[in-house]
Amino acid sequence: MIIVYIGIHFWIFFNLYRLWEYRDFISVSYPKGLVTEAAYLQWKESEGSKLASEAAVCVNSDGAVISSNLTGYEQKVSCYRVIGQPGAVFGKALLHGRYFTEGEESVCLLDEGTAWRLFGSREAGPFIRMNERPVQVVGILREGRPVCIIPAEEETEFDTVVIRKKDADMSSKITISSLEAVLGGTEEQKIDGKLYFVTACILYFTATAFFVLTGGLYLFIRKGENVSKRKAWIRRGLIVLSLEVAVLIVIAGVRVAAPGSDYLPTYWSDFDFFVHLFREKAEQMRSFELHQEFSSWQRMLFLWRRVIGDVVLLKGFEVMILFEIKMDFYE
Repeated sequence: MIIVYIGIHFWIFFNLYRLWEYRDFISVSYPKGLVTEAAYLQWKESEGSKLASEAAVCVNSDGAVISSNLTGYEQKVSCYRVIGQPGAVFGKALLHGRYFTEGEESVCLLDEGTAWRLFGSREAGPFIRMNERPVQVVGILREGRPVCIIPAEEETEFDTVVIRKKDADMSSKITISSLEAVLGGTEEQKIDGKLYFVTACILYFTATAFFVLTGGLYLFIRKGENVSKRKAWIRRGLIVLSLEVAVLIVIAGVRVAAPGSDYLPTYWSDFDFFVHLFREKAEQMRSFELHQEFSSWQRMLFLWRRVIGDVVLLKGFEVMILFEIKMDFYE
């Protein structure tokens, strides 16, 4: 049982590390038509863009039928038009090939399933036909549904801005404020990757600290029995030790999560800050539950749920371990 218990801890750390990779991710959705190419370029020229390592705007332009020049097979896909750096949107979801760059034309990204159905291969390079014109497949994405990503034409209107922060620990509010200064404050949805890492990290470390503290009290406090002074001092020392270890675990969790000014008030007595913070972040999570545009975004939510579930499983093992440990200082 101890081996399984240790294994769960390592598994949680592994998933926290994978979730850590999303700390720099921000997506802000607006009503369609509000984000124009001119507005995006205006933001790119502003000081706010210096906070981003990558950025892109995209829009779902509904379905399209593409076909293979080699096999003649057809596939209906969801077509997304993008300006900027597709890597900001898809992250590490690129399986083969490369992302197209700003200014390229007649190129696209396909999901691996569509590439296999059209070409019998998941390699980049072949051409497809879209709207009677040839388009080269420069990259293959890890996507769970048929999609085709193409560079947007001029005058395209977008609805989603995606940013990868240059400094993952930097305030997401500051980055989003730079967008609002150009586009206004009428966004419909925010997705902040740091929110999911911070909440999962704090939950894990806090739950572990709670177990150390309550476990220490459970094992070392025995009522209704006479205890020698020596053993009484030993028990008091162990209880104090468990309290100190619990505090150190919480401090370590805060340092690893690095919540920053987005999650910490100027004054701890500012209870309105915590109430507003909880409501805002809960609304962001509820919104994300209903709107998971791409598989890379779905993976972030999946990892967060996995960590939460593993923490619950871990607490169950810890309760079983406490019942099995026999520490009798009276003998």
